[in-house]
Amino acid sequence: MKIFLSVLLLAFLFIGCSNKPDKLYLYPKIKDKNSASEIVFIRSNHLIGSIALIYFAVDDKNLTALMGNEYTKIPIPAGSHTISIEAPGGWSPGYKKSDELSIYIKPKEIKYIYVVPNAIFSSYPYLIQTLDEYTAKRIMSNAKYLEE
Repeated sequence: MKIFLSVLLLAFLFIGCSNKPDKLYLYPKIKDKNSASEIVFIRSNHLIGSIALIYFAVDDKNLTALMGNEYTKIPIPAGSHTISIEAPGGWSPGYKKSDELSIYIKPKEIKYIYVVPNAIFSSYPYLIQTLDEYTAKRIMSNAKYLEE
């Protein structure tokens, strides 16, 4: 029990000492509403990392931030985009940017982006992946929706 509490305290210290990104951007207005697409960002409800605020970026602009077991929807123009996150990073304090996930989104398509904890001893503590609609809706049914 003492080891568990020590590890928990250490985790809170790392998160508490983090330098968070200071700005969220508004995505540019979509000119053609008929071709507008949507990205749904979903945070897992795993215990590991659930209290850390994670910033989600599209094309290197932080658009939203989520805690564990939350999701939100962002309208986006169709085309190629890069998705990344900034989160408290592994064994060192401060926020770190993840590797980028490249996606192509068709007009009126919805892409589901899911962030889950990575292995505890990894250099970066989270994984970004896409989900199919069925799996995403099942996860979102138990999560809190955040309006932008």
